[in-house]
Amino acid sequence: MKKIISFLSRNKIAILIISLILGLIFIVYGDINKAKLEADSLNYNKIESYVLVTEWQAIIKRDKIIRLNSWEKNNILIWDKIITLKKSSATIFWPDWSVTRLWEKSSITISEIKISKDLSENKVKFNLDSWKSWSNILRYLNKNSYFIETYENGRLAATVRWTVFEINLDKNYIHSVNHSIAISDTESQKEYEIPEWEAREIGNILQIVEEKLLEKTWIEWNKNEDVIYINELLKKWRDQISKTIKDSDLKDLLTNLADWKTENIASLKEKIEQTTNNKNDYNKALINLYQNLNFLPNSAKNLELKNSLREEIINSSTWINKQNFINDFTRLNLFDYFDAVKNNEIVTSNKIKSNIEKYLKEDKNSQNIKKKIEEINSKFSQVNATTKNLIDNLSKKDISKEFQAQTQKDLEKANWIFGEFVEKIKNYFVK
Repeated sequence: MKKIISFLSRNKIAILIISLILGLIFIVYGDINKAKLEADSLNYNKIESYVLVTEWQAIIKRDKIIRLNSWEKNNILIWDKIITLKKSSATIFWPDWSVTRLWEKSSITISEIKISKDLSENKVKFNLDSWKSWSNILRYLNKNSYFIETYENGRLAATVRWTVFEINLDKNYIHSVNHSIAISDTESQKEYEIPEWEAREIGNILQIVEEKLLEKTWIEWNKNEDVIYINELLKKWRDQISKTIKDSDLKDLLTNLADWKTENIASLKEKIEQTTNNKNDYNKALINLYQNLNFLPNSAKNLELKNSLREEIINSSTWINKQNFINDFTRLNLFDYFDAVKNNEIVTSNKIKSNIEKYLKEDKNSQNIKKKIEEINSKFSQVNATTKNLIDNLSKKDISKEFQAQTQKDLEKANWIFGEFVEKIKNYFVK
């Protein structure tokens, strides 16, 4: 014991220095781990793809027949054929939590499910063999990812990103519910685009299908199911935040975002910067956060939130990635701008418009600019058609003349705002 005391007495300074170093290592290591934990908490985890029978019965055909009853589920594999029986329905959950719903007597054959651990690469491909499907692609898919649904025995391929769409072989149409669909014909080698809200004939992709011919019951049922599912995902994310994030301020900011209660984006960015180790991690954390909010409904607050996050993702990206984000986010902002104008959200629409103009000026690819101007023109045509239909319908309704006049005035104002923006963009870029 005396020897130990003597040793400690002779080496007090050395022991003190070692203790300080160990303490410093512990503090730094703890902070690094904490920062990593906070950043990783913004991730969403991939899942194994599976099918859930939501009504009656479904079959999976592979090397054997797998029969599933109501509320039973089973993992799915490449080359599985999934069939719903009469009076049945099923939902397929893809690795990034996107969904495809099948109605009765429907079937698909899966040809590709490829996904990286961090979801930076996400590829899904399947063929609709019969009846109808509804797909909601919840996440932002980057240039290395795609979601493809083929039909007509694989001759036609619908490629989508961030889109809600349906293919109805029974009623002979494909319908873009939100955002747009790129259609490619493997026989003619031609490509087409179906803009938001439009439906086209299966056999003649240039032929627009009137709204009255769409299957309203099926569409409304799916829209309601989407709302329920999105709320479930938000609850899962809030639970994850509650369990994994220790910083109380960051936890409150994120929880309020998930509840759509806060617009304090600056505070959120500052907190994320504090809990990440470098600019690359900061950018990744923002992308992860955006992925968890991309599918939120487009209220004024959510539009502003998504627009702000896109802007910050671009600003914090490397030069190569920045160009890709500019290209993608310009398109997304065009869709959001239209929603903001349609809902008479003037402040929000002006912020989004400002970013669209800036992105178009920064985009060096003339083909990209040309395509975006075509999309703007297409949107404007839809605004004109929608406004005309609404005004025509108002005149047929048994409502007061004052209400009709005010509604018509509001619609025409929204139409004028959007039209002015279209002309400004065209005049700037089309010489």
